[in-house]
Amino acid sequence: MPVSTTASVDVRHLTCTLPDGQTPFHHLNLQLDQRATGLTGRNGSGKSLLAALIAGVSPPTQGEVHHAVPVAYLPQHPDVTATPDVAALSGHGAVLNALRRLEEGHGTPQDVERAEGQWDLRERLQHALSDAGLRDLPLATASRHLSGGEATRVMLAGLWLRSDHYLVLDEPGNHLDAAGRDWLRTRIRQHRPGVLLVSHDRTLLDGMTRILSLDSDGLHSFSGGYQAWRQHRAQRQQAAQQALDHARAAKRRGERALQTEHDRQQHRAAAGRHKGRDSNQAQILLDRQKERSEGTAGAHQRRRSAQRDALAAQVRDAAARVAEAPGIHFISGAATPPAGRRVLTLDQLVLPHSPPQRPPLTLTLTGAQRLALTGDNGSGKSTLLRTIAGQCQPVAGQCSAQVPVALLTQDQHLGDATHALAALLAADPTLSIADARTRLAQAGLDEQAIVRPPAQLSGGERLKAALLCALSRAPTPQLLLLDEPDNHIDPDAIDAVEHLLRSWQGALIVVSHARPFLEALALTGELALHAGGWQLTEHLTGQAP
Repeated sequence: MPVSTTASVDVRHLTCTLPDGQTPFHHLNLQLDQRATGLTGRNGSGKSLLAALIAGVSPPTQGEVHHAVPVAYLPQHPDVTATPDVAALSGHGAVLNALRRLEEGHGTPQDVERAEGQWDLRERLQHALSDAGLRDLPLATASRHLSGGEATRVMLAGLWLRSDHYLVLDEPGNHLDAAGRDWLRTRIRQHRPGVLLVSHDRTLLDGMTRILSLDSDGLHSFSGGYQAWRQHRAQRQQAAQQALDHARAAKRRGERALQTEHDRQQHRAAAGRHKGRDSNQAQILLDRQKERSEGTAGAHQRRRSAQRDALAAQVRDAAARVAEAPGIHFISGAATPPAGRRVLTLDQLVLPHSPPQRPPLTLTLTGAQRLALTGDNGSGKSTLLRTIAGQCQPVAGQCSAQVPVALLTQDQHLGDATHALAALLAADPTLSIADARTRLAQAGLDEQAIVRPPAQLSGGERLKAALLCALSRAPTPQLLLLDEPDNHIDPDAIDAVEHLLRSWQGALIVVSHARPFLEALALTGELALHAGGWQLTEHLTGQAP
């Protein structure tokens, strides 16, 4: 099917100003059509905010968003707990309830109107769920019993049924396993009248036909997928760096010329004063000559100052177009468990909601062992981490951690803290406010971000803050549990997290669906959970550091 370039969404002069006065973007113009479009950029650049504005769920400060077709939206952090069951989570709960009441014989005229044209919705939704890998999932299943990946599949399956809607999807691949991401990529390519995908996932972005990059100097559009965008961005950055080098060289030349001119003027002024003293002129004439000389010198000084300001402004403008990656550094306070010391004991462990055919889990972790925890969506990976951390009780068996444990959950929860700075001070009360600000800055959070409410942070910003808090808790953790720490964050932050975890001296269990991320962590083994059992593989990617 040919792709139409008729605009489904037309964005005109869009500006948004945050409560703290920052303006992530202003006077932004954009047209979205049937092309599969990816939106990327650094954490905190405003991608999620732009997605919400495009979807019409948030009002802009200035500008307009015109929808030629209806728009449906999947936020980055949907509140799954706000929906009671799968039917409601799919976004079709109201119609399904109307159909149920009509079938039971006590429907209303409003139910008839709501169900009109949707009489086969239950069957279509069940088919969409099966296509999403959730075969035979009852629509009455409680949402709280779903894993993050299963909940995402349910919401996406509901969105695909809105075949006449333009879809805005904010980081939908975060909790999906490999099969789920393949399914998502296929459905995005097939959906008309188009999809805007906000993501850092390279495999998903590579399936796009257009990439939008939201940078500090605005929104840039590139044809092709992720690799084409990387090539375009590298060329653009090279040109921007050359322009910056040229501006800096011009500033140095200009300043040397201005200094030479100043020195010559000073020399001429000194010579004039010396000549005046030797010429026997009347004092009144000498005073007038001095006033003229000082006036001329002042005018020259103001002109030189203006020229210096202009040269400096050219350098600032050129520097703003060079998207230099901010340095990101996490302070790690791990205490290394002695070699051979027992860190974790799992004995005949049965997890809540574990498949009946899965045998109990028995495992011993010693020293600084480092495991990848893998498996399909819904296999129980998050439940196992919460059980180890003491947040969830097993159905049977024993789970005992013999060392201090720190857990980073999928939702990167900051507790009851009003902002990231307060969360870090609560995690480590020995920190001064100045030291806490420094650590947050080193983790890539600026002065505005650290005092914003958690709900106003980007997913990547919240993850960085939550990870730093987990690492800073007392007593010093010796076993670190991470549930998909590579979600939400941009490539620069992923590099920083990889570096942190490679240098982590304690024991480690990390969940991720991204094989390249796991392979970068120097893990000593992999624990794979399956419906029919579990399998431990040692020496996955080499020895721990």
